[in-house]
Amino acid sequence: MTNSLVTIVIPVYNRAHTLPRLFASLKAQTYRPIEVIFVDNCSADNSYDVCRSIANENQESDFKIRLLSESTPGAAAARNRGLRQAKGDIVSFFDSDDEMSADFIASLMTEWQQRPDADFVVARSRMILKNGEAIERGGLDTLSLHAQILSGALSTQSFIAKTAFIKRIGGWNPQLLFWDDYELGIRMLQHSSEFIKVNRTFHRIYQHDDSLTGPSLSATLPSIQTALPRIIQQILTPKTGVVTVNSRTALYYRLCILAGKLKAARNSPGTHWLETHAQQVAKDCKLSALTRTLGWALQTYTANSGRGAWRIAIMLLR
Repeated sequence: MTNSLVTIVIPVYNRAHTLPRLFASLKAQTYRPIEVIFVDNCSADNSYDVCRSIANENQESDFKIRLLSESTPGAAAARNRGLRQAKGDIVSFFDSDDEMSADFIASLMTEWQQRPDADFVVARSRMILKNGEAIERGGLDTLSLHAQILSGALSTQSFIAKTAFIKRIGGWNPQLLFWDDYELGIRMLQHSSEFIKVNRTFHRIYQHDDSLTGPSLSATLPSIQTALPRIIQQILTPKTGVVTVNSRTALYYRLCILAGKLKAARNSPGTHWLETHAQQVAKDCKLSALTRTLGWALQTYTANSGRGAWRIAIMLLR
């Protein structure tokens, strides 16, 4: 692990203004050797030219930079393009508008040296809200398949993985333009029983209006309605990978909690849509009356401005 090449794949779409900040954080990595792959996804601004200038001016023997293009829309398709071209045994995925902590790769690779058979290493990440407040993303302490379904803790910037492992499970799903990292995290945990959790927080992940983490749940509902049926299918009837009783129940609870959030936002059509999916999951999975009652309680709690329902749900599944 000590001298393994790490490939960092960066999808780029109209981020010319944030690329210098991102690249400074990549160049500051204390680990070497590193390969950076920028994948321009049909940007309408001068992102491609900025990436090309960065590549031309910063090549080093142990810090290589490549620039690719991907015409299929979506970060998942761009990440797959970089994944196919990755030369490193280890791969990291990052976004073009955020900042990677300087010791992220080095810290996770150090942990990996103790357990080299692990498929991936994951840590917490830090989100910077639009008002400047920094919050730590939760869910890592209890990370498991059912906890991922409830919390989405295994996200794009939170892990590094064996390149062969990500390829073996099918890479990113290019059909998903939303929650693609949430779905990938589910597949990673369906296929791996050996991973490492690092009890530290890294990065500056910026929330803004045109990022997927920025808009409200109601604003992103159309994207959720496209992604969620595919995610439900992956959880309940995966082509490969495990399905557990807890994962089925976690999915039901997740749908109930989301319905509660939309009910709190007075989005009746969205609430009804999610309730219908929750009821169908409960029926298909033959969930008990007690489980259905608990799901209703989680929905009601969330609809009345209760916070942290996903944590309660995880405790119910212990």
